[in-house]
Amino acid sequence: MAERIAAPKPGPSVGGVLLGWTLVGAAASAALPVAVATALAIRWRGWRPWPMVAAATAALAAEVLLLQERLLAYHLTGWRTYLPSLRDHAFSLFAANLWYTLPVGAPLGVIVGALFMAASEHGAAGAPWHPGTIRRAARRDRRDARRVRRLLGSRTGIRIG
Repeated sequence: MAERIAAPKPGPSVGGVLLGWTLVGAAASAALPVAVATALAIRWRGWRPWPMVAAATAALAAEVLLLQERLLAYHLTGWRTYLPSLRDHAFSLFAANLWYTLPVGAPLGVIVGALFMAASEHGAAGAPWHPGTIRRAARRDRRDARRVRRLLGSRTGIRIG
């Protein structure tokens, strides 16, 4: 029985992706490096993205509930401090925004990175090179080998493997 292999689905439009990254970068610049690190960790370790999305969403909700308006004031501190003198302190604004947007940016980056990996896994599911397809094939091969060992062992009385 030959398996049907589907071609990968086309990805999202470039304009939409760039607009999304721009909005995330403007809202919380710390989210961008965290999103890249999250995507790399998911790919490298083989973690499932949905538990990471749930945990990061819970962390972000807890921050908003606990800190309330102080979170917004802290989040905008970099802009309020360095924007009036941007000509003299351009790098300071960048560094301050990374630091002050970290409480919101870290969970938001994990959410964005994990959602990106979930979408890419969904789009490539079924391709022979996809890690999920490789895991399913290995699981099917192990199951078939156990069945063969059980069948041969029960018919002949000989213990195999």
